[in-house]
Amino acid sequence: MLFKMKVFLNVRLISFLQATVVCLRKRVSCVYLLRGLFHSALFFFILHLGSIVVARDLPPLSTYDIHQPPQGIFVDEWMEIFLMGKKIGYSHTSYRREGDSIKTRCDSILRMLRGTDQVTIETTQSTTETLDGEPIDVENKTLMGTIPLHTRSVVNRDTLTVYTRQGEYETTQTYPFSKDTRLLWGMTLLGMKHGLAPGTCYSIPFYSPDISPNEPAMAKIQVFDKELIDYYGTKVECVRAVMELEVGGTTLAITSWLDTDSRTLKTVFSNGSFPLETFLTTELYAKSEYEKPEIFNASLIPITKGIKESAKKVVFEIKLRDGSFAKNIPQTDFQTVEIIDEQMLRVTVKRANHDKLREKIHAYKELPEWAEYLQSNITLNLEDIRLRALLEKSGALSHERTSRRAAKLREFVSDYIKNNGLNVGFATSSEVCEKPEGDCTEHAVLLAALGRLAGIPSRVVSGLVYVPNYNAMDHVMGYHLWTQFYMDGKWVDFDSALKQSECQPTRIALAVSSLKDGASNDITFSLWKLIGKIEISIRSID
Repeated sequence: MLFKMKVFLNVRLISFLQATVVCLRKRVSCVYLLRGLFHSALFFFILHLGSIVVARDLPPLSTYDIHQPPQGIFVDEWMEIFLMGKKIGYSHTSYRREGDSIKTRCDSILRMLRGTDQVTIETTQSTTETLDGEPIDVENKTLMGTIPLHTRSVVNRDTLTVYTRQGEYETTQTYPFSKDTRLLWGMTLLGMKHGLAPGTCYSIPFYSPDISPNEPAMAKIQVFDKELIDYYGTKVECVRAVMELEVGGTTLAITSWLDTDSRTLKTVFSNGSFPLETFLTTELYAKSEYEKPEIFNASLIPITKGIKESAKKVVFEIKLRDGSFAKNIPQTDFQTVEIIDEQMLRVTVKRANHDKLREKIHAYKELPEWAEYLQSNITLNLEDIRLRALLEKSGALSHERTSRRAAKLREFVSDYIKNNGLNVGFATSSEVCEKPEGDCTEHAVLLAALGRLAGIPSRVVSGLVYVPNYNAMDHVMGYHLWTQFYMDGKWVDFDSALKQSECQPTRIALAVSSLKDGASNDITFSLWKLIGKIEISIRSID
């Protein structure tokens, strides 16, 4: 029996999630001064206000026997990707049968603007599975800086071995793996089995290393009634289906609309303020030119008044317009969080006094509880000989007092990264050693790596920073990334991008991370529900 192609849970959603991850990273990492396409021929497409809409024909329908798909490529699809109504890229998906295995591949290319700088992000994901959907392996390649990051995840019964490589640096980790976990082809088979009848609901563990490299995410699929959608100027009746993913304590909802031939015409992932959308199209349209959105200005948050540089303490009130705050907004040594109600927080930030930080360098490496904040990983490669050379060049090792050593490292990184441009995606410490340019993410990553190499536990912080003025806007908060060092029993802020060691109380920490493999996605997703939905006022300044 031939089945119509195809159910909405397939590799297309993975390219969509890859796009989500990298777009979020760039929005999270943006700082005021700076931190998830090509080809020709201009075609009309749905844009934002005032755009011209041209209807399009649907791509040809693919059909195949779900139990015995033909040898070679039997699915070949193209998607356009939009952010805030503007095209940022495309993805190309193929399913191929080779003997008794199914291989899928998805290539995505994204381009967007931060200020006037263009950021380009390229991802490739491929999977190998048995004909009946048993997982064999997954390979990922991501280019967000200058050196591609390669990940290969191999399933061996009840274990998952993840090989990660960037340049000459490689890591190998093995994790437990549930036999019920599925990859892309397995999810497609499961979707065919359950069908698209309204009211259908089922759950399955789903693995994709760009979401979480060390464990599957639990996917819950629900099918709803038919409704009309606008598909490039044409009204099409589609079934609405929602996939909810539990990732790092955060629930992500992805909505898809399928036509009567079970083709996913449209997919939307949104926090209510910044919709990310994909549309099924042809190769010609997918590769056509487009208008790239500016992603930094749109995320700035106006505040009620300015903050003087000499401030010792600032009390902020943060209101979430929709939804509720996560309970894990961090309490740090210089930030206290008071929950007023589900949608209101009062955050008090104090300036650290470095004169009171007297601790000398401590042998933290001998304490297992600090391993996570001192170890090398794919983002902070402490084995890179160039990093060791930079540490020696900084002169920081001549200081026995931890705060002075950390301040010396901060000063060195602020001077070392010469080009504070916005065109770098998310570079690792090795990439910044090789090419010293970037924004707050590159500053924070290199400073954290040097700190660890110098014996100081380090982590990075995602949050908001006060910006006196930016692009004719006065008194705003922008998303930012900075570094924290542990000293004298406290986590202390250091901001290389803004050239501050004794940091002003103008930063609100929203998430912290050791940057161990996979941890950066957790903080990315935890901030997704906040972006574009926060209002900030200043209650007091001392």
